[in-house]
Amino acid sequence: MVSELANELREKHSVESVFMIPRFWKYVDRVQNVENSRVYGVDILVHKEFPGEGDLLPARKVLESIRQIDSVLNIEKPDLIHIHGVYTLFKLSSHLARKYKIPFIHHVHGELPIHGEQELLPILNESPCLVVVSQEVADNLKTHLPNKDSLIIRNAIKIRNLERIAGDGYRISLIGRLEPQKGFHVALDAISRLKSNIENLEIHIVGIGDHLFLQALVEELNIAHLTYFHGRCSGEETMEIIRSSDLVVVPSTDTEGFSLIAAEAASMSVPVVASKVGGLSTTIVDGVTGTLVPPSDVSSLRDAIDFYISNPETAKAHGLAAKSRIQDEFSIDKYAQRMKVVYDREIIRQRSEFNVT
Repeated sequence: MVSELANELREKHSVESVFMIPRFWKYVDRVQNVENSRVYGVDILVHKEFPGEGDLLPARKVLESIRQIDSVLNIEKPDLIHIHGVYTLFKLSSHLARKYKIPFIHHVHGELPIHGEQELLPILNESPCLVVVSQEVADNLKTHLPNKDSLIIRNAIKIRNLERIAGDGYRISLIGRLEPQKGFHVALDAISRLKSNIENLEIHIVGIGDHLFLQALVEELNIAHLTYFHGRCSGEETMEIIRSSDLVVVPSTDTEGFSLIAAEAASMSVPVVASKVGGLSTTIVDGVTGTLVPPSDVSSLRDAIDFYISNPETAKAHGLAAKSRIQDEFSIDKYAQRMKVVYDREIIRQRSEFNVT
């Protein structure tokens, strides 16, 4: 989505984007070009990456991160720094932005992580501009920083001219990080209890993480023969899996800032069953463009899936309504327009505060 925003900003608003991304995976090149934008990989300290190592090694890692970010800023000399929700970079980037008197904004994509909450709060409280992706994220932030205001700009997706592909049998897809808070274990439990008699049921799981736990779980639930683990997929591969699905399930147990997967499914007229948490309540209109159920509620999730299987016309209607709503409210074009307004305003305002012309 960020690269698509960059293309929209370049083509319609004459804004050039340069990216700094964390090098969580060592195969990411230090500098590369992606869709006409330069992308710099920055080595960052992952939380609890060095247990028992003392303070020296983490300190060296932080200093190296600062050096790398500093180098990019000196090379590119940006007019503004847009710091997205990679929380490890919030403090470092804010520090360097102030050092060079470069206007900057913080963009919060979800509820604050528990392990970094106390460190993040002072940074966000002093931020010159806070952007959040949903009302739910804004409300969460307000509980921690009651005197700090934030600007809600909902995420967006590129509207693709892709329609759902009907196949044999019935396909249910789960897409995201294979972590407990994504709730895939809840969905698999619910699917194993379906009342519907479905021939050729398929469960497709896309994402990286604790696949061994889920593989053991599908064996235990006796649905291993129905389940396909795709691992890491490219964006296009993921789109193909979504568009060949009859139903996408987003069973998050904790929070979701927005859920691009739910929005991508909606854009291809695929109905979505999701947990009523965080921004999913914004992405999905319950009973109109999809179905929301209480988080971690296996019975409710099972019943919602059963309902769509047993009522294909309603499933189709919800999918079509979802696509219409996504096109109207979550387009990259509108998102880029809103961000450009924020960029222009903050460059003028913060340069004035920095006494920079």
